[in-house]
Amino acid sequence: MDLEFLNVAAAPPPPPTATRSAPSQVMRNLQTVLAGAGTTLARVVMARVYFTDFAGYAAMNAAYASYFAPGRLPARATVGVTGLALDAAVEIDLIVRM
Repeated sequence: MDLEFLNVAAAPPPPPTATRSAPSQVMRNLQTVLAGAGTTLARVVMARVYFTDFAGYAAMNAAYASYFAPGRLPARATVGVTGLALDAAVEIDLIVRM
């Protein structure tokens, strides 16, 4: 099985609403990258979500789940970190079955 490994961070977000809007932006960015590779989020087998504010965990879960078919969420790990590149609030990396 061929696998693709992708990593996308949101652009530097404007505080204080960064954590609420960043997951959707990252997911849109990932869709764009996947489309360029000729695939979709439906082929994701694993995601790792890194974010800087666990206060936004519920919003992140809702945004993340909205990009996948009901009952078809890929395996996921969620990690809180003290900082991300470009001062992003959220970063997501994916393993995709090609």
